[in-house]
Amino acid sequence: MLIYEGEHITVTRRDDGTYHPNFRPIHTGPGFNVAQYATDVANELMWALEGLVEN
Repeated sequence: MLIYEGEHITVTRRDDGTYHPNFRPIHTGPGFNVAQYATDVANELMWALEGLVEN
């Protein structure tokens, strides 16, 4: 079951009740900034987890 869908990650819940973060494909090339990508992923993980804690 899809729990969170972001630009860089999704979070699904498995049948046993555990949560599984999944990375979307990464498109690197000119202008790709590793630090910005890592920050964006960290933010999405935080938002997904905040949503789970509230539920």
